[in-house]
Amino acid sequence: MDLGFLQFELDYYPVTIYQFMNVPLALMFYHLSITGHLPLAARYIFLMIGGILMAIVSMGPYAVLVLIPSIFSVIFIHSLEPRIVHKFTFLTQMGWQTLCHLWLHYKDYYLQEATDIK
Repeated sequence: MDLGFLQFELDYYPVTIYQFMNVPLALMFYHLSITGHLPLAARYIFLMIGGILMAIVSMGPYAVLVLIPSIFSVIFIHSLEPRIVHKFTFLTQMGWQTLCHLWLHYKDYYLQEATDIK
């Protein structure tokens, strides 16, 4: 059996490894949910911890770009009134994205050393 195709897939699409790692977790979650051994609150905690772990494993330090807005969204949803939660969540998310883009732009273009043009 030639495993060259599988090696090519794993080299070209490294996210495939993380997707394969998720299959046992998904099957365990499904089995525990169907049999009734996992109450609703525990399901959310299970999914939250699994999502955080997979984000950290797959994205490394860049997982912060995903985790900070989601943490703020959860805080806003639980602490604000329903009629204003959308406005605060939207403003926080757009502000965070703007800051990330400005930082990337600054890092890519303005931190480069000047070269002599002759």
